Amino acid sequence: MWGGTVEGVDGTNVDDLTRAEAEVREQFVSELTFLQKHIPGFEQARIEDAGVTIGVRDTRHNIGEHTLTGQDVLNRRLFSDGVAYNVKVGFPVNDIPYRCLVPASIDGLLLAGNCISVMPGSTFMGLQLGSYNNIKDIPSMWTNGEAAGAAAALCVQHQAQPRRLNVQDLQAVLRDRGALISSERIAELETVRLPSGKIAKEYFGGTMADCRTYWVSRGEIVD
Repeated sequence: MWGGTVEGVDGTNVDDLTRAEAEVREQFVSELTFLQKHIPGFEQARIEDAGVTIGVRDTRHNIGEHTLTGQDVLNRRLFSDGVAYNVKVGFPVNDIPYRCLVPASIDGLLLAGNCISVMPGSTFMGLQLGSYNNIKDIPSMWTNGEAAGAAAALCVQHQAQPRRLNVQDLQAVLRDRGALISSERIAELETVRLPSGKIAKEYFGGTMADCRTYWVSRGEIVD
């Protein structure tokens, strides 16, 4: 079962985490009680195991040379230094620029994973229009991890600081490895029919249009 959700928690604060751990355990006991009482076949159900700690979705992010915003995602903005991408059902919905992997003020360092330079929040829901929840899935994280690793190797090879690396060299390496970063490859995939029967480009275009309407209604963006 999904153990529950606790809002308003600072994942870097031990007191908040302790409160969240207690609250989420109360939630899944409540879920079990509901199942036992109302769902046939669950009368004798019991809790066999539970997560050791609460799963923290988001905490700190580095500030990079570019911060990916919710509007970048909504607009499917194309970046000349795109080296990674947000993956949904195998489709590169939007690209992630190399500058999101390069800290704004620290040399000799590349970022990968949850800590890359993105805006907290989501285009889909929540209190803040952001981009992190769009790119936090494992397939998307694979892409920025591969990009950061390949960039690190090229930096060593060329004795260059990450911010001075020729991004075109990195993109060439990634394309050779099958990364979906070329406009030609993305155009091919846009015509793929999803399991629902819809064309990929039309489906994701419609989803982003609905999201934009929501954030316009919230006053987060102006059309």
